[in-house]
Amino acid sequence: MYSELYRHFHKSYQLIQELLKDFPVNSNPMEMILAPLFHEQQAKLWEAMYLLQHSTLQQNKLREVISVLYRSNEAFDPAYRAWIRASRWMSTAPPDVLNKKESLAKSLHGQLEKAVPMIQKIYGKLDTRFIIPPLYRSEPIKVSKED
Repeated sequence: MYSELYRHFHKSYQLIQELLKDFPVNSNPMEMILAPLFHEQQAKLWEAMYLLQHSTLQQNKLREVISVLYRSNEAFDPAYRAWIRASRWMSTAPPDVLNKKESLAKSLHGQLEKAVPMIQKIYGKLDTRFIIPPLYRSEPIKVSKED
């Protein structure tokens, strides 16, 4: 379970590295908004992979790191899509570069979605609702009065 979660986070880290290549493209204000989100995700992915490699998993620390990672990506997604639209509209980057970056961002989101079941196995479905935003969970979590 931990190795599979590590694998998804490692792929996500590689996607962030690829997205950061040749960034910023033209140093506009939108890119200045995106830069800290890129770097926060990169740092949290690195930290999560580091924690997952240890024989004694620090679940509370990992929970915090994962939560920040997902919240950062939740803020990143709409801003990144807006940057792609603006860049296309203003023709500030070649279309093929923008298409590739858009595809990489979608793949990053997909990798984070694929990691959710492993996170649910570690923390349970009910606790996961406080760690992972609904955008990444494929099924709604039902809460009964007993919970």
